[in-house]
Amino acid sequence: MRPEEFSLTMDGFASLAQGIRGFDVLCRNGIVGAPFRQTADGRRHGFLLVADDVVGGFYALNGGAFGPETGKIFYFAPDTLRWESMNNMDYSELLVWALGDKLSRFYASLGWDGWESEVSFMGGDSALSVYPFLWSKEAKDIARSSRKACPIEEVYELNVVDLPAQLRTGRL
Repeated sequence: MRPEEFSLTMDGFASLAQGIRGFDVLCRNGIVGAPFRQTADGRRHGFLLVADDVVGGFYALNGGAFGPETGKIFYFAPDTLRWESMNNMDYSELLVWALGDKLSRFYASLGWDGWESEVSFMGGDSALSVYPFLWSKEAKDIARSSRKACPIEEVYELNVVDLPAQLRTGRL
């Protein structure tokens, strides 16, 4: 994948072959609209989602949820189901990184031949649900996996909330 294959949206958020509209970002953080960024008792998590990608990954600005590195970017990796530090990257560095040549290396293991045409119809309000799950040992090759566009809220709930909880409690 080449850097020019990634889009920069009008909000300035970079994401893999899709855009993010400002209103979507507000909804995703429970500021307006759908409150999926809140806990059941209405509390906000200690981070602010700033971008997502087409394979179900999410970028967040740490507000304390991920330790003392406040103001730094973390990535929720759909192939590990973990929030990972982006090496002390802040928001402006995320934008520079997303437009540079390192982005294609970051996504190298999550790409497949023809991904551009497959995701070209998707808007910023959707991501792929992949089965077998990217974190499972059965998902050795994303090209052979089933991929279906789903609302980003559903992908978030499944990847970030439900699956990690089920794995922690041994229900999966």
